[in-house]
Amino acid sequence: MIPVIATGRPAGETDFAVRDTGADRYLIVMNGLAVYEDYRTRTLLHEAHLSDEAVELIIPWLLEQHIFFEAYIGERSVCQRSAAEWIQTCGMSEDQIRFFRTIIEPVDDLMAYIRSGHRVNKIFFSTTDTARIPELRETLHRIPGVQTLASSECFVEVIPTGTDKRGAVRMVREALGLTADQIMVIGDSENDCGMFREAGTCIAMGNAFPMLREYATHIAPTNEEDGVAWALETLILGDQPADGRIDFLRQEEISEAFRGNTRQYFTGDLQLPQQLRFLYDADVESGISSYPEYRWEAPHYHTVTSEYCYLLDGETKYIDLETQIEYHFKQGDFYILRRGVPYLQKCRFGCRLLFFKVPGINDKVTVELTEPMRRWCEHWNAAWDAEFDGIQ
Repeated sequence: MIPVIATGRPAGETDFAVRDTGADRYLIVMNGLAVYEDYRTRTLLHEAHLSDEAVELIIPWLLEQHIFFEAYIGERSVCQRSAAEWIQTCGMSEDQIRFFRTIIEPVDDLMAYIRSGHRVNKIFFSTTDTARIPELRETLHRIPGVQTLASSECFVEVIPTGTDKRGAVRMVREALGLTADQIMVIGDSENDCGMFREAGTCIAMGNAFPMLREYATHIAPTNEEDGVAWALETLILGDQPADGRIDFLRQEEISEAFRGNTRQYFTGDLQLPQQLRFLYDADVESGISSYPEYRWEAPHYHTVTSEYCYLLDGETKYIDLETQIEYHFKQGDFYILRRGVPYLQKCRFGCRLLFFKVPGINDKVTVELTEPMRRWCEHWNAAWDAEFDGIQ
């Protein structure tokens, strides 16, 4: 596994993370405006800049807005001294403000500094007056060769058109000779949407922008709940989280996952991606089957597992294909489907079923669908054919 940090920050602000994680070869900074082939030797694979004409328009205009902003030039962040104090009303936390004050280089005249021979990769601005941000972004979009990305509710990145993390991830992927299916990305902001279209496995943090979650194959816990650690432990290492952790799924992410899916697993050792992140467990699988319309399941049985079911809502019917007994369960009923029992199931619209499979493995064996079975499945009130003589 080759770890790569992809951030909107310049290299100078990312250095601490590079050292702490050991991700010191490939590095993507400034939302893909600079891509290092080897950060240890500062060897660049790619670098892009805002046009000089765009910079000449943007910086004087931002000074008129009386909002905090800085220009990213290579590995440095430069700010006009008169605008530096606006950082107090830019929406950053006190910890962020203290950090930014240590890395910002104030100059008396930012435009004069740039004209002396410095090229601007991107411009960052921030304000607590978030109602102004859509209008500010719209004005900037009228400048040729300029686009904007939001990295939080208050933060906006101004970058050259056609550059983003997607192109940067593609450059690294191609340099390593990998396919998109071999790439896993983790993100939480609008500026991560691009790279989510360049990877086979896409993990959105639990606190991610709603638009990013639409591209995700998995939803991790939030950044305050060790979401990155969960992704690495579950999807890369394949191990259970550290002993003593209390893992959980929030109601909001569960509800979101069921908007376009009828079944989501909560726990298990799953091999296929699903919308809802799952809590790793090698011993048991659990989840919910939800049926917004009438549906039946193909006949099958399990060779090893037993399935424990609790009906949360609605109704379901089963046929034990060996005894030909029909079972009708309603909201609040609990039942067990023992291993080795072949069965046929149909669910009325609105049925929601909580299930647990022990042990948590895929051991399903399908049974041939006969004409009597098909007739029973056609609609909810169809009666079981008493002349059916068992499975073959």
